[in-house]
Amino acid sequence: MKKFIKYLFLFIVITSSPLKVISEEFSHESFGYFLDIPDGWGIIDSADLSKIAFADPTNTAVLQIFTFKRDSFASSVELYNHIKSQLKAQGEGDSFIFSARDAVFSDLSFNTGKYDVRGYFVFINGIKYDFALLCFTPLHYYDKYHDFLLSSLDSFSPDEQGKLLPGPVSQYYYPFPGAKQQTIELKINRKIIKTSVDEEEMKATQILVEREAKILAAYKRGSMKAWHRYYRMIYRDNYQRLKGLSTILKHELGNENKGSNDIVINILSWIQKFTYYRTNSLADFTSPLASAYTLSGDCDSRALLFVILLHHLGIDSRLLVSIKYMHSAVGVNIQVQGAKFNFDGKDYFYAEMTEEVDIGLVPQKMADLFGWTSMQFGKF
Repeated sequence: MKKFIKYLFLFIVITSSPLKVISEEFSHESFGYFLDIPDGWGIIDSADLSKIAFADPTNTAVLQIFTFKRDSFASSVELYNHIKSQLKAQGEGDSFIFSARDAVFSDLSFNTGKYDVRGYFVFINGIKYDFALLCFTPLHYYDKYHDFLLSSLDSFSPDEQGKLLPGPVSQYYYPFPGAKQQTIELKINRKIIKTSVDEEEMKATQILVEREAKILAAYKRGSMKAWHRYYRMIYRDNYQRLKGLSTILKHELGNENKGSNDIVINILSWIQKFTYYRTNSLADFTSPLASAYTLSGDCDSRALLFVILLHHLGIDSRLLVSIKYMHSAVGVNIQVQGAKFNFDGKDYFYAEMTEEVDIGLVPQKMADLFGWTSMQFGKF
């Protein structure tokens, strides 16, 4: 551990990294985990495959991931105590369950020999491996990097399946799935359907939206990589939370005799009828989960909701974002008539989210392909 602290602040860049970049995401081939750290962050050391270090562009905030064999520690608490002792750190840890795994979340401060630092740590007693995630910055930069530290940790997935589950920070602050389900009545296709939702879980998704908006605000307005990550983080946090609703909509709005086009059109029509609503916060954006169960939202929240629901149904779709037009929509890979964009050799028909118009109809002033950025999530 002392060796790590020494070389961590030298910030030596090792080019022979075992990490691959996949759509701006880091994938560790040896241990199977994934990261979607903020735009501009990169590897600063990978000489030891079990100790990978990342940093922001100014080498001020650091994310370190230690990987251990599964039988190295009896519990996440034991791993937490080991690392805390090695660092001679001060602070507290709190146990929680992360995707059925024993875990600890902590806020620790320690001295590197050169800097007093503070940050957040996550310790996970995994299935194949145990993980210690350390994300910290010199104490006088802590307030500035606070949200970056949390977001970096929250981007961690221990395996492929975890990429579509809320991250460890999200699950620490509020358990997933939500435990306080309340029965509500949802209007779908002129019918009142009884379902359930956890209002605290909806609040948790909104907290992530606002946190990620703070991070996005730190970048230049035209940084599409930062925008893409912003939506990826929200997509991931909301994806599994909307699985139950996708099943309900398939039953209520689907028609096996008419194929996939029918359910796409019906779900689009349902979302288009939502009340237009903006939060007037920094994000100015309702989380997809909250949008679905409050039947409200702006173009961004409804577009991302539509994409997630279609993905649950196995229908290829992309988020369309335009800074030029200050608008969001969806491109759907189905066979209909109308305006379409071609991305990666496939045609995606334009779906407007806030006006009750047919799929394939796009305002003429927004019909220029170069005015839009396509964002793909999931595997299609």
